[in-house]
Amino acid sequence: LRTETPQYMVIHDLGFEHFDGHVPASVEHYYRHYTPLYAHKALRLAAVSEATREDIISTYGVEASKIDVVYNGAGNRFAPLSSEKVQEVRNRLSNGRPYFIYVGSMHPRKNTIRLLEAYDEYLNRQPEGLDLVIAGRLAWNSGAIADVLQKMKHADRVRRIGHLGAQELADSVGAARAVVYPSLF
Repeated sequence: LRTETPQYMVIHDLGFEHFDGHVPASVEHYYRHYTPLYAHKALRLAAVSEATREDIISTYGVEASKIDVVYNGAGNRFAPLSSEKVQEVRNRLSNGRPYFIYVGSMHPRKNTIRLLEAYDEYLNRQPEGLDLVIAGRLAWNSGAIADVLQKMKHADRVRRIGHLGAQELADSVGAARAVVYPSLF
């Protein structure tokens, strides 16, 4: 905050301002104290969505003209796959079956409990439905998520594959029927 070096700050979201307990208390305190200070100090801000831009304006009172919306992008690895490659990936991840994929940590703020509950209900209604592949780790504060996973009627159709390297991730997403992203914010 004391430097005279021009700063360009990127803000993905202000979820910590709207949901208590989704990050450790010390982190939440740091974010809530310093983020508005950094936002006002920065020469310009980049928000990853129009919703985040509006949130910065309304929550911190930052001038709208100071904020650029710069959407997240995908690398060149994310490209359509051949039907042979799709089947190869599906064979590896879901016993050859089509699947939904969720990419991200399994954490309360990512709404993964509702994802798992909704997926169980989906298979109750569509027994021959798609599998669910989860590419990510159980994050901190995920005990309730682990409990839901253990209690699911269709837990055998959920494939947890952990963190993936860049090309594995691109292939896994490319072979999916759909990406599921139920984040709360």
